[in-house]
Amino acid sequence: MGGVNMRDLQKRLEAAIEISQIVGKFITSGTIPKELISFKKDETDPVTWFDEEAQRRIIDYLQLRFPSDSFYAEESGVRTKDADSVWVIDPIDGTVNYIAEIPFYCVSIAFAKEGRPVLGVVYHPAVNETFYACKGLGAFLNGKKLSVSKISNPRESILTLSHESGNTHKLVRILERKIRRIRMYGTAALQGAYVAAGRTQAYLTFNANIWDVAAAKVLVEEAGGMVTDWKGQNLDWPEGQLLFSNGLFHKTILHWIEESKAREAAL
Repeated sequence: MGGVNMRDLQKRLEAAIEISQIVGKFITSGTIPKELISFKKDETDPVTWFDEEAQRRIIDYLQLRFPSDSFYAEESGVRTKDADSVWVIDPIDGTVNYIAEIPFYCVSIAFAKEGRPVLGVVYHPAVNETFYACKGLGAFLNGKKLSVSKISNPRESILTLSHESGNTHKLVRILERKIRRIRMYGTAALQGAYVAAGRTQAYLTFNANIWDVAAAKVLVEEAGGMVTDWKGQNLDWPEGQLLFSNGLFHKTILHWIEESKAREAAL
């Protein structure tokens, strides 16, 4: 792994776990006054003072311990992805849920080496669950080793989705006829972590940002699953339209996606 040996990576993992839990407890420590909520592009994309303060605390903590590392984070425009060693941070993944006091939000922290996420931590403060993984060391939940689900029949499976966009509702209609249940939790990192934990069998994103999914990619792959784009390519820097799965009917879902595109083109 280039200039980072396994001992250095383990130190980063321990630090990421610690700060994710510290920040997770901080963001659940109080209510959110309306005056602390603002918006990025429009009213569908809110950000709170807690998002920005949580990100500042994470960066300060990691920068103190690893001063040569760079950061690529959702809030405040702190983004330097071309560096050799980069932390990829979403301080609150699921801000809409967080504001509404729906307990599906998390802290997501990944570390990328030479453009590839190699470490991921997802902390779900509402239930005190810490998902974490390192390349080559496996994936874990609160110290218990994770493995993806062994369910291979789509009709026995649960697939989760990110927010739909464009004409993707046609794809969703196809999936509804093929899959046992479809769910949408509103937090990309946690939905990826659930695939790694075997709770769900697949997760489909329509327009993911790297900070949404970097940690989840490491978790799923280290738990024995697959992560590709909708064309079946394994991306080092995952963004956009992605499929996370247990790998047992990954190609089948990709085929359904192509089927949906063909139907759309025929209209």
